[in-house]
Amino acid sequence: MSTIVNNPLMKGVSGMFAKLVVFRELRGKIVMSNRPKRSGKLTPHQEMMRSRFQRAVMYAKKQMQDEQRKAEYAAAINDRKHSAYAVALTDYMTAPKVTSVDISNYKGVVGDPIIIHATDDFKITEVHVTISDSYGNTIEQGNAILSAGLKEEWRYVITETNSTFAGTRILAQAMDQPGNVGWMEVVISR
Repeated sequence: MSTIVNNPLMKGVSGMFAKLVVFRELRGKIVMSNRPKRSGKLTPHQEMMRSRFQRAVMYAKKQMQDEQRKAEYAAAINDRKHSAYAVALTDYMTAPKVTSVDISNYKGVVGDPIIIHATDDFKITEVHVTISDSYGNTIEQGNAILSAGLKEEWRYVITETNSTFAGTRILAQAMDQPGNVGWMEVVISR
């Protein structure tokens, strides 16, 4: 891929030339590249990704029609994401990640905190916690609360006593605006 710099003859040029070279504008510069080649039939994985990308495009277009959402996405424009549309598209394609579940202060007593750290490329809207016993029976569940002043830390406070402490499973699920989910499960062995 070649970039054409300061050539007044090429200003505003885009499209294919001689079925070999493609010209397009990318972030204010004219870029020249080889014509893309199609390999034929798509694999099942490629079909799935194509479908997912089409859903991402529909999501991003819908977000651009809502002035409030468009403004939220516009606030996250950076060097790599040069428009609100690009931020929304990337948000749809990228699921949040739960990076840690801190159970060091969890003793199975009402009021014990569980701290969840979660990240997303745009914004996490909710962190849901489910606590189950070793047999899979739900002890309690609910939403964690974003810690004041901390963008990636969520706090869940226990509301039910857990007498069967060993084997307890704690599942933390982080959700973003498009509905993507990232999760982490911790099993207590002590």
